[in-house]
Amino acid sequence: MVELASDPGPRADLRSGLGRTVDQASRLHRYVASWTGSAGPHEKAVYYTVSSLIAYRHEDAIPAAWAGNLGTSIARCGRIALNTREASVHLLTRQPASALCKVLTRIVMPLRAEATPVDFAALLDQSSRWPARRQQIGSEWLQSFYREIDRDGDTEPDEELDTAAGDFPDTHGS
Repeated sequence: MVELASDPGPRADLRSGLGRTVDQASRLHRYVASWTGSAGPHEKAVYYTVSSLIAYRHEDAIPAAWAGNLGTSIARCGRIALNTREASVHLLTRQPASALCKVLTRIVMPLRAEATPVDFAALLDQSSRWPARRQQIGSEWLQSFYREIDRDGDTEPDEELDTAAGDFPDTHGS
């Protein structure tokens, strides 16, 4: 997918799926449908979402070093205030399968905009298993988030960048 996203035409097609359902993302079928033949509706949605997120910022989509899971990535995005990151990871872990892809898009885009590494293979795997393993995966993301925060000593909200419009989802909605 990263190779496809480096070509401007396919990248535009893949990016057109950001925030859209599988039915709304007709330009992605050409690139993603072959991977989702026997997949159920949730798994298909995850493939389309992750493909669009890779294309959103395809540069360095494959991190040079292990990026950890999504909780680790959220913790490492120091340009977004700690309280916003913490509220977002908690919100994410409470999402039903029907809302997961929408919230993933709203959380991963600001991470990638700040060049924060995301392990898209792990994200695809864990998000695909979300309906059956939500509590386990959510706990792993929360634990990784707090381990990374503790490791880095990031305990105070960043003054520089707080909850700017579009950074992360509204913690009162979704």
